[in-house]
Amino acid sequence: MIYLQSATDYRRAVERIRLLQRVLTTLARIKGTLDPDVLTVSQEIDEYVVSVQQYWHEHNCGEISR
Repeated sequence: MIYLQSATDYRRAVERIRLLQRVLTTLARIKGTLDPDVLTVSQEIDEYVVSVQQYWHEHNCGEISR
């Protein structure tokens, strides 16, 4: 798992997700959705998404002040 320690790490992870999504779309179009390379990129995206979610949870980024 990728551990995000700072807001900078968080921003980099979000940018990495966006980049990998573009790569995934292109690879899937070329190779098909079940190609091992496509699945590997998809799994990498999943790891980043979980890390971003964990960062949000740990830093209460989702709380709305009242």
